[in-house]
This record gives sequence, C-alpha cells and structure tokens, in this order.
Amino acid sequence: METLVIIERRLINYKVGFLQNTALSRIWVFFWIVLPMPLLFHAQFINDILWPLAGITINLTT
Repeated sequence: METLVIIERRLINYKVGFLQNTALSRIWVFFWIVLPMPLLFHAQFINDILWPLAGITINLTT
C-alpha cells in the first residue's frame, strides 16, 4: 500500500494531467471507490449481514 502512495506522489510531482484537473481527479477517485462496490456488497452479504445489522427483516416468501 505504501508503494501506491509513493507512485501517486511521483505522478503529482511530474504533473500528470488528470491529477492536475479537479474534475478528472474527482472522477478518478469516484471510479476507484465505486468499482469494487459490487464485489464488496453482493446480494448474499446484504441480505445476511447488512439488513439484520440494521434491524430490517425482509420476507421473501409470499
């Protein structure tokens, strides 16, 4: 993880274009935050962990 921080600092020091542009840098961060969401919060995790922790009961049998 420390290596990634060093790489990012070097990119900033070399003035890589997308890190200097505010809009592009925000899109870059948003992309890396949103990209792993389906892997982290898959349906089974949401149904078995998140909903019970929140106190939400879902009755799927009708």
